[in-house]
Formats: sequence, C-alpha cells, structure tokens
Amino acid sequence: MVFGIKRPPRRIFLNGKLLTGGAEQQFSQDKPKPTSKRRPIITSDGRMNEVAAAAYLGRAVSTLQNWRSMGELPLYLKEHGRVFYRQEDLDEFRRS
Repeated sequence: MVFGIKRPPRRIFLNGKLLTGGAEQQFSQDKPKPTSKRRPIITSDGRMNEVAAAAYLGRAVSTLQNWRSMGELPLYLKEHGRVFYRQEDLDEFRRS
C-alpha cells in the first residue's frame, strides 16, 4: 500500500454551477434560511413577547426562558399561554 497520496476533491457541476457540498448546501445558496419563525410583538400598552423583550435587553430568547424557569427577574405576565414582559419591568431590570 502507498500512503500519502491524496486525491483532489470531487468537483460536481449542476446547470453550469459548481456544487461545493451536499444537497442541503445547494439549496442554502438559493435563499437564506430563516433563523426564527417567531416575530417580535409589542402591544399598545407596552407589553412585549419574549422575542421583542430579548432584543430589547440584548439577550437571547433562551436566556430569558432560563431566567424564568429559575424564578429570576425580570417579572413577566402569562396570558392565554403566552409570555409577555412589561417595558417598565425591563427598564427596572436594566437599571439593577
């Protein structure tokens, strides 16, 4: 056996375009994949869903979920199975 011989990478062309990876990379080149399906919601009275609150605080949504599960601040409201934060509570949390 001969060691140290490397083959060049396989070059596959499709419709004149060079494919650099598998089929999933081919489709990702066409349009970007959305990062989240959830949109930020801010109501007229200043309540925000956790996506908007996370953006307001500069944190990830999962961070707010972890804080909520551990019983830490900021305070939140739960209405009809949805979690909302009041802007006043988020501002107070920022100051502390």
